[in-house]
Amino acid sequence: MLIAAHPDPHRWSGPVLEDLRRRVSAAAMLVEQHAQQERLAALAFTDPLTGLMNRVTLSEHLDRQLRGEARPDQRLAFGLMDLDRFKFLNDGYGHPAGDQLLRQLAGRLDAVCARHGVQALARMGGDEFALLVDAARVPALTVDLSAVFDTPFEISTGTVSGGAGSSLVLLQASLGWSVYPDTAADASELHQQADAAMYGAKRRQVFSQVFEPVARTGLQTLTLETALRESLRNGDFHLVFQPQIGVRRGTLVGAEALLRWTHPVLGTVPPDQFIPVAEMGGLMGALGAWVLRTACQEAARWTGVCLSVNVSSLQLNAPDFASEVRAALTGSGLSARRLVLEVTETGLVDNPARTRETLQALRDEGVRISIDDFGTGYSSLVSVRTLPVDELKIDRSFIHDLGQDSQAGRESRAIVSASVLMAHAMGIDVVAEGVETSEQAAQLAELGCDLMQGWLYAPGLSAEQFARWRAQWPERVTAPGLPAQPERPD
Repeated sequence: MLIAAHPDPHRWSGPVLEDLRRRVSAAAMLVEQHAQQERLAALAFTDPLTGLMNRVTLSEHLDRQLRGEARPDQRLAFGLMDLDRFKFLNDGYGHPAGDQLLRQLAGRLDAVCARHGVQALARMGGDEFALLVDAARVPALTVDLSAVFDTPFEISTGTVSGGAGSSLVLLQASLGWSVYPDTAADASELHQQADAAMYGAKRRQVFSQVFEPVARTGLQTLTLETALRESLRNGDFHLVFQPQIGVRRGTLVGAEALLRWTHPVLGTVPPDQFIPVAEMGGLMGALGAWVLRTACQEAARWTGVCLSVNVSSLQLNAPDFASEVRAALTGSGLSARRLVLEVTETGLVDNPARTRETLQALRDEGVRISIDDFGTGYSSLVSVRTLPVDELKIDRSFIHDLGQDSQAGRESRAIVSASVLMAHAMGIDVVAEGVETSEQAAQLAELGCDLMQGWLYAPGLSAEQFARWRAQWPERVTAPGLPAQPERPD
């Protein structure tokens, strides 16, 4: 039986021991270098927060698909999705809470995508995610993606309150799709079209929208953005004015300026098609400034009638917006007390601090502020409580069913009634848009609405048509027991 002897430590002294140490050190260094390379590779191709693909990896995957890995007859759908109002979560709870939510969302999206055979799911940065999938799977996939947001996200509130605790947060998202080769020929077009569709979904306040090219006539190479730039130079835009009627006495109180575009080649293009293109193409500033100047110049010819002008979120967040408003008033001679700026809820909350400062400064000078499409956004009460607001415009979707003996009619009445009671308790006027029937008008009068506009009274009228319409409209309709006083400041 052989017994192994213990090694003599003295045998490993000197050059042999030193060489062994060098070899061990070099091996450890190689292992560490390999691990570091793997970590760098992971960082290069993976989003560190969520573990999903990052923008670079998705771009490479998409390029490979379009270069030939996809079947010749395969239709690929590229989707872009981002969260609505995510900025408020970060501002209210802090970025760690926002990161928690993004990780939870990534897990939910990954599970849904696995069920539907999605080829790629990536975090593009911030709260934006991208998907690549066979176009035939889009309808079913979209339904399940929408359902992801039906369940609240749980986030820790300890970083805000200083102690332990959590909150449940419900968020919504907007998703835009583009399809290759139906409307897009390459990766760049896929991304641009999906982004445009996502923005369209936000504007329409629906979860998902598939990009659809604008129908064109004449020159097929003429893009909508190019046509917009041409029309800004050539004066192809014009305004129409829709009267606003005081409910109590039937007086003409104001008019809303509405932008219209008739291109010599494309013909009439509706606002819901050209406004998003103007915003994405950086043209909204120039277009909005033209609307404001032109509308103020026309309204200065009126007597005792207020002017309402729509303002986009891009205009509102521009640093020189207040100066543009002042210049339009000074150049036209219109009193600030006769100007109403209609701002969507998105415009009010995109940059709350700057928005509040800008609107308050204009309001201090006499300009009135109106929230357009009230009730369709996600932060109506926040907007009313925290921002300088004089008027709420009830969205037409709540007016359509008023006066009908149906569940929808009763629900719309309850919504309008609650909005009027809340607004009046806060000293805010209420305007109903989209009034088309006498039944709707009667219901609104009964509920205490202040102003109404819609086809029941008049469509959008050219400046000349508005002057004739105004001359024919009774200057004042008396009501028993009501004092003769203006319903808005002159």
